[in-house]
Amino acid sequence: MCCLLPTRCALPPAMNFPDPNLPPMVIVDDSQDDAFLLRYRLRQGGIANPVTTFECPLAALSYLQSAYAIGALPPIVFVDVKMRGGFDFLAALREDSRFEDTKVVAITYSNHEIDLKRALELGVDGYILKFPDADILAEFLAHGPWFAIGRHAAKATHALCA
Repeated sequence: MCCLLPTRCALPPAMNFPDPNLPPMVIVDDSQDDAFLLRYRLRQGGIANPVTTFECPLAALSYLQSAYAIGALPPIVFVDVKMRGGFDFLAALREDSRFEDTKVVAITYSNHEIDLKRALELGVDGYILKFPDADILAEFLAHGPWFAIGRHAAKATHALCA
């Protein structure tokens, strides 16, 4: 609960505001609540990149194509692969060589092996179950485990993976 006097209000020490000098991250999720929570957890974990969110995979793809054209590709795209068109978005992104250096992280409630396998076959760089603690999310982004296996392999063994 926040007080009314600004001198008595304080943000949690781990909270960081977006740094406009950093490249933006993208969240593609049809749930505004889930996108908000992911953005919040990123901030709690000390990630200060601006975050752009999309509820529609087609709008996100259009944004990424425009970002490529001006040389401002995001380093990471989070996508809810279980939303309508989520796997199709992932496939379209990975079929386009312009985005091969962009890390794509599936963030989903699904821990079904078939979903993990499909995501890996489509070229996902990471697979996170919604929602890890902020410090775990920050550690994941800083150090991986980015899958060191080929994009068409279907195995992952990290605790954050299904």
